[in-house]
Amino acid sequence: MTVNCDIIKDLLPLYADGVCSEESAKMIEEHLKSCEKCKSLLANIKEDDTIGDLLPNEETVMEGQKKVFRKHNIRLSATVGGLFALPIFVCLVVNLATGLTLDWFFIVLASLMLGASLVVVPLFLQNNKFLWMSGLSVVSLGLLLGTISLYTHGRWFLFTYSAVLFGFSVAVLPFLLREPVLANKVKGYRALIVTGVGTLTSAVMLLSLYAYLDSVAFLRLSLSLYLPLLILCLCVVILRQFFKNDKSLYLGLSSLVTGVFTLIFESFSNALLGVKTPLPAFPNTLAGFPFSRGSSWLFFLAFTVLGTVLIVISLIKRGKKHEK
Repeated sequence: MTVNCDIIKDLLPLYADGVCSEESAKMIEEHLKSCEKCKSLLANIKEDDTIGDLLPNEETVMEGQKKVFRKHNIRLSATVGGLFALPIFVCLVVNLATGLTLDWFFIVLASLMLGASLVVVPLFLQNNKFLWMSGLSVVSLGLLLGTISLYTHGRWFLFTYSAVLFGFSVAVLPFLLREPVLANKVKGYRALIVTGVGTLTSAVMLLSLYAYLDSVAFLRLSLSLYLPLLILCLCVVILRQFFKNDKSLYLGLSSLVTGVFTLIFESFSNALLGVKTPLPAFPNTLAGFPFSRGSSWLFFLAFTVLGTVLIVISLIKRGKKHEK
């Protein structure tokens, strides 16, 4: 009796597991004698079952390897930690033996803490290594700068450490917010968070530098440059937040805002200094470009044209989507 291959294919899994009826088994065996394709399919089914049986063993082996690597990391961490602890002990003994104060001992201790946060901590941890390493490094660096400032009687700690925090917020924080433990919690707000932290740390840096220099003229000059740039950054970030799904529209509007900024920047900055400055006159010549006051108009026109083109492209794309 000739049986269709499709029927045999439906029965092969049952035959491989030995749960089909005797009549079906005989029919399948008879068919397999003359059909190499179905015979090959049966071999593949049995092979897949064998792999399935091996999966629990594979998981056991992987778990064992994880334990081995974990023990190896603990031993390595303990060794490195001991190497870091050795100079601490030596410095303490030397200080006590010579009757010196412990000022430079604490500086060495803070330095070793910074090194440990970069070397030892990643060895101990299995998850979120970059997050812990970055956070502890910033804290350790703050302790080091604070210790040095304390024992040298310096007044520079606040603006120095605020500069470190500002650099951290700009260079490291965007990557930290992409870590799995934080990514889902801050999804859609990364730009706002980075901008907010950067604004706060830069403001603290500016104010602490003013306190260190004790110069009102410096503060006014700094604010005249800082505030316009801050407003521009905030405008761009807000546009990014509202139009993040339409890059052409976001870039177009950002270009228009930047164009207006280039035109009014000098007048706005001088107004913060209490000096009234009219908008630059439209240039009749390119002499002195790009440093002449009239050059602001050329930048304004360039950004305006670019922004308009990008906005038109965005509108065209939206129109095509609505047509579809």
